Amino acid sequence: MSNAFSIPNDRFVIELPVDARLAFIRKVYGLFLVSILGTAAVTAAVMSVPAVADLAGQYWWAWLVLYVGLSWGSNWIASQGSAFGYGLLAALSVVTGLFFGPTVNFYAAGAGMGVVYEALALTAAIFGGLTGYVFVTRQDFSFLRGALWVGMFALIGFGVLSMFVGFSFQVHHLVTLAGVVLFIGFILYDTSNIIHHYREDQFAVAAAAIYLDFVILFMKLLRLLGRRD
Repeated sequence: MSNAFSIPNDRFVIELPVDARLAFIRKVYGLFLVSILGTAAVTAAVMSVPAVADLAGQYWWAWLVLYVGLSWGSNWIASQGSAFGYGLLAALSVVTGLFFGPTVNFYAAGAGMGVVYEALALTAAIFGGLTGYVFVTRQDFSFLRGALWVGMFALIGFGVLSMFVGFSFQVHHLVTLAGVVLFIGFILYDTSNIIHHYREDQFAVAAAAIYLDFVILFMKLLRLLGRRD
């Protein structure tokens, strides 16, 4: 329902009144939390049913391709409107859970579920600390964009190359550490975008961005702590 104080959707959030900015932030982090909980539920369901876990594990490449496609297309999909944005987040939650189920089983089999909880707690602590820092300082980290995407393409290139070249454990370990640093940078960048660069109607895009940052950082930390390649 519109009112006399409605703000056109082409306005940036930083230009809005305080109450409108707070409403945008609540939407973003509400969708983020629901998406994380949805992923956790799907992951737990996959892990609890061996047949489903085996099936998901056999077709891990399909989930990965779909996940990458949804991730890369997130801005376009979410820009089509709220319904598309909600659909994007739901799809990401389900596909991530299907991929996480066999992956978490793999690391839990080697180091126990404790390492999974440790990685999750560390991810939440890093994400929460960086989010708080950005909101308190209100610093704009958009200057990181170029370096972050260079790093992202470098990681993707290494991933493709590693399918054909047998790198040592030490090399994989260093690259995973680099991935942790990279996604710490993405959390700073995407969180500052929530304050400075999104429009009022882009809450689904913003939620998808920080959701991807969180789950990828979790996977990097799980790989480091689990020490299995």
